[in-house]
Amino acid sequence: MARTYTQLNRELGSRIRARREALGISRETLAERLDVTPHYLGEVERGSTGLALPTYKRVTLEHKEGYTYPQTFLEEGQKAQGDSAQQVTITFSTYKTGVFTYDPDSGLYLVSEYGQPYVDGNTGEQVGVKNVLVLRTSVSNLEGDDAGRQAIRTTGTGEGLFFCDGTVQAITWSKEKNFSPLTYYTADGQPLKLGVGKSYVNLVGKSTPVEVS
Repeated sequence: MARTYTQLNRELGSRIRARREALGISRETLAERLDVTPHYLGEVERGSTGLALPTYKRVTLEHKEGYTYPQTFLEEGQKAQGDSAQQVTITFSTYKTGVFTYDPDSGLYLVSEYGQPYVDGNTGEQVGVKNVLVLRTSVSNLEGDDAGRQAIRTTGTGEGLFFCDGTVQAITWSKEKNFSPLTYYTADGQPLKLGVGKSYVNLVGKSTPVEVS
């Protein structure tokens, strides 16, 4: 039986998302490479909308020969170290608050937003991530824009917080150019080791409230 346009969209979106996550590429990074918004790419990955042909032609999830990613990971059985952090609340705006609650059974932070669980459209389950990163940067309203859009600095360096295994530690981040990978460092300047699994990266203003309990 022939598949419908909606079914094809969902299949393509699911494949793009699975490949992106397998390569450790954030939605924001891929959106930037495709010259689309993260929101639009999210709609594509959920199958809510199709991928325009000019954008489809730009999709490449294979790295060039010789590509290396300067990221290290915790060894099997190794746990992240830091102060206790069972729940993280990030107030992005007056209408959006992100909450990450640590689940010791799965070893993941369960994600909620807008006052309810953030559910994976493909599985119907609440999204859980191994790593939560909060990166502080410069955020400002676009001059002359009446839709509330913002300009967010994604290159240079900044401070942040890293949550993993129910703990938190202060970090710094760095990104040389738009197409350079994000790199993370511990407070003493050593490369940060992420937990193996999915990561949720939050880009927030320097004064954005982040509550840890």
